[in-house]
Amino acid sequence: MGLVRRGRNGDGPAVPARQVNVSVGEGPAQALGPGGRIGGASEVEVMFVFDTTGSMTDKLPGLVSCTSGLVEELGRVSVAWRVTAVPFGDLEVQGDTIDDSLPWHDSVEPARRMFLGLRRNSGGGNCGESAFEAVDAALRKQGSRTALRVLVLITDEPAHQTRFGAREIVDRLVRDDVLVYTIATRDEYYRTMAERTGGEFIPISHSVDASAIAAMFRRLGVDIAARSRKVLTAGGSPQRLRALEAGR
Repeated sequence: MGLVRRGRNGDGPAVPARQVNVSVGEGPAQALGPGGRIGGASEVEVMFVFDTTGSMTDKLPGLVSCTSGLVEELGRVSVAWRVTAVPFGDLEVQGDTIDDSLPWHDSVEPARRMFLGLRRNSGGGNCGESAFEAVDAALRKQGSRTALRVLVLITDEPAHQTRFGAREIVDRLVRDDVLVYTIATRDEYYRTMAERTGGEFIPISHSVDASAIAAMFRRLGVDIAARSRKVLTAGGSPQRLRALEAGR
């Protein structure tokens, strides 16, 4: 049974979390990754943790475009994939929820229907949403032990830190060996989530329009597929790839 719990920073271009300078040789690694994943993974599981409060409503079509583009790019590199979503709001606002009950999908149309039907939340009039609680819910979703897990967090609000602190969440993402992309406000912890996992941080704000968001999402699909391919050739471990790129 899925969990259902009850209870804004400047625009700018994409900011890479790190510069990739080292090419990775072909062939799967034999050792386990830092997160205990078996080497040679060829599956990618993408978890979209999406803020569905009022200010994000007009950005949902961009997410659908991203999903289609991501699926197409993963298909080009012969990677088995599946996607899910965890829509969230503000647990400090009555009626808002975090929903981890949505299923995994491995074909385009069911995924599109899932995203189009994401539950909307209010968010209230306060500053902040329950982003870290939603990340926790996503990490606890049952998935494949051998798959590369990619988490895409999308929000235009800071994160409440009532139950989970930023350091705790970042350390957990590193420990669990998750590749993280953050499309979020310029709060430093969102940038750090991407930096320490080998993903990318893209800053957004309330004022960014829907067409700009759609363009970000389309590019993100290509970037995730390319980065996932590099991770998979490094044995399926984002942390191992980061070490290789740093020459460690």
